[in-house]
Amino acid sequence: MMRRWCAVLLSLASVQAQAQEPARWPTVYVHSLQGVTLHDTALLLPRPGSGPRAFSLALAQALLQQLGRTQGVSDVPLARALKALDARQPAWLVGLLRTPARELRYQWVLPLYRDTLVFYQSPLRPLAATSWQQARQLPVCVVYGSAPEEYAVQFGLQRVERSSSYALCLRMLAAGRVSLAPVVAGDLKAKLQEAGLSVAAVQPSPLPTVPLQSYLVASHATPPAEVQAWQQAWQRLVASPAYRQLRQRYWP
Repeated sequence: MMRRWCAVLLSLASVQAQAQEPARWPTVYVHSLQGVTLHDTALLLPRPGSGPRAFSLALAQALLQQLGRTQGVSDVPLARALKALDARQPAWLVGLLRTPARELRYQWVLPLYRDTLVFYQSPLRPLAATSWQQARQLPVCVVYGSAPEEYAVQFGLQRVERSSSYALCLRMLAAGRVSLAPVVAGDLKAKLQEAGLSVAAVQPSPLPTVPLQSYLVASHATPPAEVQAWQQAWQRLVASPAYRQLRQRYWP
């Protein structure tokens, strides 16, 4: 009899302990925030007027608030975020550009914004190339694991130099070490500021531009109920004045 009561008490204690534990939601990752967050605060806060990545961060934080969750987002390198999503565990990533090679790897849940990939050149060294065939032997700097890297390879560019940041690529372009540096147009201002360069340091090349769309994505291990909750929160946010206020504040 005593053993039976002990078992019941242990069971009740276990249930109570589980009830007291905070909910463990899937981690929300964000990447490439250099130049778009405030550095004088302990919290990860988007910098007003900094462009699409700041806007995406603000949207993710607003969605978490809609969901009633107190968790923050984790700012990590893109390669680490993608590794986490590929590890068959529930996880989210804010602001991933949709490309053919990534199509089947993730759940493309919410389209955050549209933008354009531009292959920038130095105005001091303008290029005559107007096609990818003509640009095949031009040195181009891309960020490892990024959408610009994927497209540079897809377009047949053969002298691809991989870097750890867009700011470094822009510095290499300004210094004449490469001829091209592809950057999403909306990110250019923040990346130039991070690189310590003026807006006059680069200009679009004659090469074609590439339309892109940035998404909030989930790993395939993220439960359908979790995905649905985010989609419902998104519908409420987009229908509210808060969405337009966030756009005006962070990406006017």
